[in-house]
Amino acid sequence: FFSRFPELYPFLLQQLEAVANTVDSDTGELNRHPSMFLLLLVLGRLYPSPMDGAYSSLSMAPFIPFIMRCGHSPVYRSREMAARALVPFVMVDEIPATIQTLLAQLPNNTDQCFRQNHIHGTLLQVFHLLQACTDSKYRLNTDFQQELADVAVCTRAKLWLAKRQNPCLVTRAVYIDILFLLPRCLDKPMKGTQPAVERLGFWEDVRRIISQSELITGFPYSFTAPGLPQYLQSLTKLAIATVWAVAAQAGEQAEAIPISFSQLLESSFPEVRLLTLDALLERFSTAGSGLGEKGLPPLLCNVGGTFLTLAMKEKHPECF
Repeated sequence: FFSRFPELYPFLLQQLEAVANTVDSDTGELNRHPSMFLLLLVLGRLYPSPMDGAYSSLSMAPFIPFIMRCGHSPVYRSREMAARALVPFVMVDEIPATIQTLLAQLPNNTDQCFRQNHIHGTLLQVFHLLQACTDSKYRLNTDFQQELADVAVCTRAKLWLAKRQNPCLVTRAVYIDILFLLPRCLDKPMKGTQPAVERLGFWEDVRRIISQSELITGFPYSFTAPGLPQYLQSLTKLAIATVWAVAAQAGEQAEAIPISFSQLLESSFPEVRLLTLDALLERFSTAGSGLGEKGLPPLLCNVGGTFLTLAMKEKHPECF
C-alpha cells in the first residue's frame, strides 16, 4: 500500500500519533476526535508487503506503539479496532516477542491501582496476535514453537486476571479466550519433548481456574454485571476444552475432571447450556459416523438422563 501511495505514509503516521496522544487525556477530546475510527479502520485493512524492511522510510514499525496506545481508549469499540489494526503491522516472526511485551504491561494482583480499560485493550491485542499464530505456517517451526512456549510462561504469570481476584468480567473473559487459544498454538511438540501445554502444567492451571469459577460455585441469585454473557461463553468454551484434554491425560478419572457435562447442562444460564449442547452434538456426530455407540467416549455415556430432564424443562428456544 505505502509503496504505491508513499505520500500517505507520513500523513497517516502523523494523524495516528495525534489520535494516540489524546487517549490518556482527561479532557474528553478522544471522543470527539474525527480521525479515530476511520484511521483504525483503514490501518486494520493493510497487510505488510514482502518489501517491508527493505526501505526503512516505509517501515510499518513506527505505527505499532501508537496503535498500542489507541488500545487504551475508554471507548470499547476503539479498543477492539486497535487490536485488529495491530495485527497486520506486526511481522509473523515478531508476534511472540510483541505478545510478551504486551503481557509485561499488565498489572500484578498486588498492584494497588490499575485501569480496566488499559487491561482490556492490551488483552485484546494479545488475543488477536495469538489468533494470527493459529493460522500461521510458522507454528511448524521449532524456534517459533519455543518462543510461543515462552509466551505461555508469561501468560501464567498473569493468571489472576482469569480469577475472581479480577472483579471485571469483561477482562476476565478476554483472558480466558487467550487461555483457550494457547493450546491451539502449541499443538506441535518439539522433537524429543512433550507438548508445551503439558510440560508447563497448563491444563492443571486451567483446571484450577474452572474448579474455582462460578460454573462450580454458582452466581448470586440476583447477579447482574457488564460482560456476564461474554464471560459465561468464554468460561464454558474453556471448561469443555479442559474436560476433553484432562480426560485424555488422566484416562477419564472422575477426580481429575474439573466439571461434568451434566453440571454444564444443568446450569441456570442458557449461554452455558447452548454451548455445551453444541459441543456435545459435534462430538456425538463425530462418534456416530465412526463406531456408533462404541465410538462414544465414556464421559458421554451417562448423560442420557440429563438430556431427558433438560428436554422436559427447557424453556430457552435456542436450546431445543
